[in-house]
Amino acid sequence: MVEFAIVLPFFLMLVLGAIDWGWFFMVQDAVSNAAREGARAAIVGDDGELKATTLLGGMLPPTEAARCTAAQTVVPNGIRVDATCPVGSLSGITEIPPFTWVMPAQATARVEMRL
Repeated sequence: MVEFAIVLPFFLMLVLGAIDWGWFFMVQDAVSNAAREGARAAIVGDDGELKATTLLGGMLPPTEAARCTAAQTVVPNGIRVDATCPVGSLSGITEIPPFTWVMPAQATARVEMRL
């Protein structure tokens, strides 16, 4: 019992931290895909911001997707789409003050396509 009581907090931190990192990588992948598809849509003449925002709405839960943003910018010889989404904590372990530095606060992606 004593050994279990000593090991359990460290084991829980490890497991809950792995859950939060998995969530971060899933959101980062969704943001990267949305920025890429938004840039592809913008280069052929559609609205890249709308496409990226719509894709984020389909890939993430509605509460998370509502906080995400996408911006389309015309650059020399092309178009750039920036997508950003704040990443929360599923387990809450990375929001406790000693662990706030462990995970980035936002998932961002910048994609530039040339004409």
